[in-house]
This record gives sequence, structure tokens and C-alpha cells, in this order.
Amino acid sequence: MERLSSESHNPNQLSSDILNAGFGYSSNEPLLSKENKDFVEKTWEPSGKREPKQEKQKKTRRGRRALATIVAATTLFTGAAGISEAVASPHKNSATEVAGPCGNVVDQANRIANHLVIGGQGWDKLTESLPSYCGYTARATGRYTYAGQYWCTKLIYDSYNLVGLKVPKYEGVISMRQWWQHASGFKYVNYEQNKQNIYNVHPGYAMFMEDPGPGQKQHVAVINTIWVDGTGNGQINTIEANANRRWKSYSVRHWQVQGTVHAVKGFGGA
Repeated sequence: MERLSSESHNPNQLSSDILNAGFGYSSNEPLLSKENKDFVEKTWEPSGKREPKQEKQKKTRRGRRALATIVAATTLFTGAAGISEAVASPHKNSATEVAGPCGNVVDQANRIANHLVIGGQGWDKLTESLPSYCGYTARATGRYTYAGQYWCTKLIYDSYNLVGLKVPKYEGVISMRQWWQHASGFKYVNYEQNKQNIYNVHPGYAMFMEDPGPGQKQHVAVINTIWVDGTGNGQINTIEANANRRWKSYSVRHWQVQGTVHAVKGFGGA
């Protein structure tokens, strides 16, 4: 999503864009005082038009105060809108990452993703073994064969083991999720049972996705960043392997994760 830039926007249009960006603000009262709004609308001039230096400095100071008012006001009303990270105010769960004695899971997952290449079914080949952390090495998958695929579950157990959190090398998503539900020292968030449990999910958690019924398909990803506000709206950004993209984003609306390839079953962390 584009970030707002004061260098590429008419300030008059910028204030209008911000006030009308759909932040869920329903009051008839303006976010800006009349004085500041009038100032933003009246003082923008096309580039090249010169004015006395003293007057320009006064306008600059007033402009900074007006812009600060805009930013402070928009921060209050961005929770449900899923807008740019430049102005969004994330929930506190974005600040606490899963970590072990040798670092955090998100860093290692991104490190692995940067070494994945496209193979038979998306980004599913690790071309080289990565340097060891905590006595563990993420092994290259070798030639582009079915047996050599870097499965989505590999990203999970490699990322965790590289930071010193011992996760068994389950190749199946269901087996891995079931292990997580009962593993000592690990945490499982049952999203299927209660959607509001997503409030307890942090960066580094595994997001388990499964289709119901016989012959079901599954997938799992690492949470890169997450924020969800008090009304259940926000965004999840993931790191993925054996997928069509290595980094994806999913919106959260009224506690429901939108746009996943399979239904979200739960989350596993530590």
C-alpha cells in the first residue's frame, strides 16, 4: 500500500485525503481546527513562486504544526482501516516476537525465505545450506525434484531450531499442529474455537491452515507482523515456503482472517 508523502502531494489534497480515507471516523466535527485547515488550504503554492524569506519561515513553522495535528488525529482513527504502516497504530502483539537463546524466529524465517527459489510448485527450493545457529543447520533441498521440495513445514521447524527452540521435523501440517497443541514449553492458540483468540498471537507464531473433510489440503506460514484492534480488524503479514509468494498479507475483519488459501485452524508459538 502506498505511503503518504508530503513531497508528492498538494497539502490541500493531502488533508482532504487523510480526512476522507475511511478511518471509521463518523463524527461531523473536523479532525483539524478551522484555523489549521484554512491554513493548509490557503498556503499551498505551485513550485517556483517566491515569497519573502521571513514570511516563508513563518508559514513553514505553522505548516509543521498543522501537519503534526493531521498525523496525531489520523493515528486515533486507523485501527479498523488496514491502512499504511506509516500511520497505523498496531496492537501490542506486534511488539512481542517469539525468540530463543540464539535469536528470534522472524529473523531466521526471513533469512531462509531470502534463499528460496522457484521450483516445481512455487518458492520451494533452498539452494544452499545456511550457516548454523545453536548447533543447527537449515539444509539445502538439492535438485529440483519432488523429494527435494522445501515444504512449508520445513520453514517452521528450521526457523525455530535455528534459534534454539526444538521443534520436531514434521513434514505434515496436521501432525505438526497436533504436536504443538500438547508440547511442553510451547503455546497453541485455538483460533477455530474462538476467533478472538487471535489477540494472543505474536510475530513468529506458525499459522496453521487446513481444509475440512476427506482429502483436505493444508498449509502453514510464519507470522511476520500482526496487528489487530479491539474490534477485531487489522492485518497479518506472513513468511511462506512452498507457496506462490514468499511474503503475503491477509486482512482481518471482525476477527476473521481473510484471503487464506485454506481455513485458519490455529496458531503455534513459544
